[in-house]
Amino acid sequence: MHGSGGQHGLVCEDRLDLAHRISRVMFGVCVVFTVVILLLLGLVTGYLLSIGIGSLSWDFFTKLPTGDPANPGGMNHAIWGTIILIAIASTTVRGAKASDYNDPPTFSTEMGRSASDADMIKARIRLAVGGPWN
Repeated sequence: MHGSGGQHGLVCEDRLDLAHRISRVMFGVCVVFTVVILLLLGLVTGYLLSIGIGSLSWDFFTKLPTGDPANPGGMNHAIWGTIILIAIASTTVRGAKASDYNDPPTFSTEMGRSASDADMIKARIRLAVGGPWN
């Protein structure tokens, strides 16, 4: 016959206390590793900035790449490409699927989707890449 708790209650409390201690220790380990990783990230970023800050100029941001390792030019294409990708990603419609942007267009009407969502995204992509899809 089972008692009203007795020894069984003490075992559960001991296990719960052990679980709380382990939880606190593991939380501390996570905090320590997070601080270490952030410090390393800060050191690497600081080092890269210290050796690269002298290379920054207006030419770096406005000139095109030359392909010549001795005179590499600028990052104009990379900067504009990043801006275009961010613009496209920020204007995508919630719930859009890749199949909605096939050429020729096939539009999904599932769950109340309309063709205008895909048309809007196609128009923005055409604008970003500078031409129509044929």
